[in-house]
Amino acid sequence: MPAVAPTPHEAIRNTIALYCIALDTKQWNILSQEVFTQNVEAVYPFDGKAIHGVEALAKRIEERYVCGPCGACAVLSVIPPRKATLCRGIKGGAV
Repeated sequence: MPAVAPTPHEAIRNTIALYCIALDTKQWNILSQEVFTQNVEAVYPFDGKAIHGVEALAKRIEERYVCGPCGACAVLSVIPPRKATLCRGIKGGAV
């Protein structure tokens, strides 16, 4: 029996969950295979530079995944207040 397509709401939730799983497990291939489209465009507040394409975005996210000397990891460091991450090209129905 074929799987039933999720509602748009469920698809967005699943995509957000996959993003978190990719970061938590450091499985960067999930970002390019399951989370973002190939032509994704993003601007993150930590440097304000435009990122074009899924491979460039996955690489930038991987580079921002920093582990401290204690072994505790922080993802994407601290985003300053009043700034937003802008991203077009997320799978799962999000714009």
